[in-house]
Formats: sequence, structure tokens, C-alpha cells
Amino acid sequence: MANLCKLFCIMEKITYISYSISSHRECRRYHIDNVPIRLLVTYAGQGTEWLLDNFAEKIAYKNGEPNEKIIKDISAKQFICEWDIAVFKSGPEGLLHRTPDSALNKNSILMRLDHPEFWKNIQRNFK
Repeated sequence: MANLCKLFCIMEKITYISYSISSHRECRRYHIDNVPIRLLVTYAGQGTEWLLDNFAEKIAYKNGEPNEKIIKDISAKQFICEWDIAVFKSGPEGLLHRTPDSALNKNSILMRLDHPEFWKNIQRNFK
């Protein structure tokens, strides 16, 4: 974990990061992270579920529709494997993803690394 933190800092040319490790996952709906960049690693449990753009209905996503309207083909769901490293960017070209149902109901360990500016901006909004 420490080596991934160092690598993320090198990638982003920063000296510190926002770090989170959790056994509680709750992103039920497909979404695109609202962060400049995020690194995820699932150490236990099923990894993050994601969709290629051609299997996702982005208009349904933007309109707040449920997952059933967002996914065009249920067999097209992809999953990040345990211990794989995933890096997500935000914005219109970001990857639609969610916590798989199995990880919502079972034990899971997920590490999340974010660029520190993201959390600084959130903290500023709550002051």
C-alpha cells in the first residue's frame, strides 16, 4: 500500500495524497467519480464493476435513471480483479462504474487514493 501511495504521488507530481481504506462499500448506482483522478485497489471481495462506453446509455446516466436503464447489455459488465490497480479519471469521458452487488452485501476491503485537491475543495465548501 505504501508503495502504491508513493507511485501515485510520482504519477501526479504531488508530495501527499488523500488515502482511504474501508470495508464498507456503497456505490450502488453507476457513476463517474467527481475527482481529477482516483486510484482503487480491492484487496478482498469482488472488485469494482464497470462498463465500456458502447454498453452504457450515458443519457440515462445523466438523467439520473436507475442502473437498469444505464446498462444496455447485462452480459457486458466488467469487473476489476482483486489486487488489480485501477486508475479512474472524471469528466465526460470518465468510466461508468459501481460497487458490484456482491461487495455491497459481503466483506470487502477497498483502498482509495485521491489527489489531495479534491478533498481540500470539499472541506472549503463545508466551512
